[in-house]
Amino acid sequence: MTKTERLLFILNIFRVRKAAKIEELADECNVSKRTIYRDLQALLAMDIPIYCNDGYNLVEEISLPPLKFTRAEQEILGYSLRTTRLRRSSRLDKIIRNIELKIIAAIPHIKRERLCELIVDQDRHSKRFTSEIDDIVGVCLKALMNGRRLKLRMCSGVEKWPFVKPISLQIGDKRWRLTAVDKTSGKIFEVWLEDIEQAEIATGR
Repeated sequence: MTKTERLLFILNIFRVRKAAKIEELADECNVSKRTIYRDLQALLAMDIPIYCNDGYNLVEEISLPPLKFTRAEQEILGYSLRTTRLRRSSRLDKIIRNIELKIIAAIPHIKRERLCELIVDQDRHSKRFTSEIDDIVGVCLKALMNGRRLKLRMCSGVEKWPFVKPISLQIGDKRWRLTAVDKTSGKIFEVWLEDIEQAEIATGR
């Protein structure tokens, strides 16, 4: 994380929290407390008023810079909002739709089109992800977040990985890619989720 990225990250933390302590910011940014102190000084030098009251926070009246998302963040956000199972409830679907509109409204106009396309154009984009892919995404995310191993069977029916440790799960151009290490051979490999026939959590870690 560069200094600029870190400053934006700290501002986004201030968006959603009443206050944040130096230790918390250092831990979440994976830097020292001294670095966080320097970052806060840099924000103060930009005329962003920060004060300490049971943790650091911002003056409530401040107008923060608009939300900015990278292309990968836009991909995952649009996909997540469009495919969440919460939309099966008509009441929750209306709430999520309002969230979508607020996010689109908060993004600078020049950056808005990509996210708007992913969120609003459900006919063209949601069909790119089948229910089978959704299930595999869920299993891979669960393994990744909980430090569990995976058992994979590829669509070819030939390749099988019974002891796979997931490293990362990325989305790009509306395709999911899993990076993992084969615990038997120690080989790191990448596969598109659409090429996986079955994925399940393996026993043990």
